[in-house]
Amino acid sequence: MMPPITTIRAQRLRLTLLGIAVALSLSLLASGMKSEAVWFSGSCWLIYLLGTLRPTCSWFGPVATSLPPDAPAVVLTIDDGPDLQTTPALLALLREHQATAVFFLIGERAQKHPELVKAIVNAGHQIGNHSLTHPSGRFWMVGPQMMWREIAGCQEVLKSITGSSPQWYRSPVGHSNPFVQPVLTALGLRRVAWSARGFDAVKVDIEQVLQILRPDIKPGAIILLHEATTIAAPLLKRVLQELAARGLKTSPLVETPAKKV
Repeated sequence: MMPPITTIRAQRLRLTLLGIAVALSLSLLASGMKSEAVWFSGSCWLIYLLGTLRPTCSWFGPVATSLPPDAPAVVLTIDDGPDLQTTPALLALLREHQATAVFFLIGERAQKHPELVKAIVNAGHQIGNHSLTHPSGRFWMVGPQMMWREIAGCQEVLKSITGSSPQWYRSPVGHSNPFVQPVLTALGLRRVAWSARGFDAVKVDIEQVLQILRPDIKPGAIILLHEATTIAAPLLKRVLQELAARGLKTSPLVETPAKKV
């Protein structure tokens, strides 16, 4: 499946703007205005890197980071599944605590375990698009054609399993670049980041993760957790206990005003 022509045009526009920035930098350098060229180039790269690497930055397209401020609930989001070891345990914990979550699934893993995807949906949880292969180390520099394959490919896999297309998308590591939004627009997807993160994908000390998370667990928070880790189930249990202690319920992910940065 090829990108719609409107998506291709949007991608070309972004490439054109990038080319103009490079050309202006080279022109300044050629004219002997070295300091101006360095300043201009540095500013362009700073804008690009902030828009790419900062998960909550909306410079390359709108991104939801929280529920409305008066929301009396939080959204639990769980990335990187489905996983044979952790998905069933997480579903059991959510059922026990009568909580809901949004599972952002990797297309290739979903394709291998369609029964887990169906189990998530049948339990009343949402699923989201988390790319086809999760190229976390290089997603920030993925080009337009590969970007289309990553996002549209995952969308096709999840639709083929569940019969409906996800409405929400989360990038690997939360990264973006100028080629993400045209694909999301073409597919009717909305990008979401988070407001509470404990780095559980890389840390194995549950107490340390909770210490980082706790200050940001508040009404309206979008909490980022991961599965396919050794601490996935025990951490979710502690987070659910924390929510109960604070009188916070979980909510589905609904359309919210995007954060402007």
